[in-house]
Amino acid sequence: MEAFYCVIYVRFNRATDEKIAVGLFASTPNWVGFKYSNEKLNVAKKLLPAALVDDLRYNLVTLEKSTEAYRQNPGLFSKDKKYSAAEWTYLSHNSNGLMAIAEPKETHAPLTEEVFHMLFQNYVFDLFDGIPKPKEHSPRNKVKEVLKAPAFKKIDTHYNVQPAVIPTILVPHELDFIGKNGAFLVGDTVNVHSGPARFESKVFAYSRIVGGLKKLAAKHGLKSGTYFLYHDSPTDGTVIDLIKRIGKDKSFEFTLQHIDHMPEVASTIEAHNYTTFSSWLIEQGLVAQPQ
Repeated sequence: MEAFYCVIYVRFNRATDEKIAVGLFASTPNWVGFKYSNEKLNVAKKLLPAALVDDLRYNLVTLEKSTEAYRQNPGLFSKDKKYSAAEWTYLSHNSNGLMAIAEPKETHAPLTEEVFHMLFQNYVFDLFDGIPKPKEHSPRNKVKEVLKAPAFKKIDTHYNVQPAVIPTILVPHELDFIGKNGAFLVGDTVNVHSGPARFESKVFAYSRIVGGLKKLAAKHGLKSGTYFLYHDSPTDGTVIDLIKRIGKDKSFEFTLQHIDHMPEVASTIEAHNYTTFSSWLIEQGLVAQPQ
């Protein structure tokens, strides 16, 4: 395996194999990372002789300094066997003392600083009740902030499109925004951290919505419209690959963009005479006037 990570534990009891995670090591052909938790070591010190924990801390600090030195010289560590998956597999099979090393796990996601930090939070910090868990990754908070811009008051936001209006869908779907000028302007968001299957499901659901809105536009003599599906930064390798494939696939009738581009729509709305989609539906007699 080219890219891998493994968790480092402190073992309290050989008979029961009780242990807690204290560090994380990760390596690729051109990147290496290591981090340990002082908080976890302080917990270990309450359960084990202090001298043993101090020896372990020394080993962890040595590994940290070693990996940092290699990080300052990219490419050099790829020739060092101690950073190979084979070496860490060997260590995992023979770590029967105070330090226990888990079997290396292969990862297909690019091992950036951000990804490494997430792995460390998941495997080390999350196991310790004294340290807050990281916030769940979701683009919703950013969407809410963007939609507070005055321009979005001219159009519908958090709008539910209905199957009665768009026959290509079976249930109502909420869109982040939808408005009309000479054509529809539509945007929605997909959560890239919900897993590849849910990501794909959202993409195809949005594709059906876009197809239905384009048919509706053509039926009423409007231009086909502009459609965006926004996402934040993914960490899952499969999702990263899906985003690249969708971007190249011309059969998708919408633009897939990073969520940082969403504020750009406000300028478009301000520069043109956009109105709400809901009022247009009433004008066309497609829905009843609210009482």
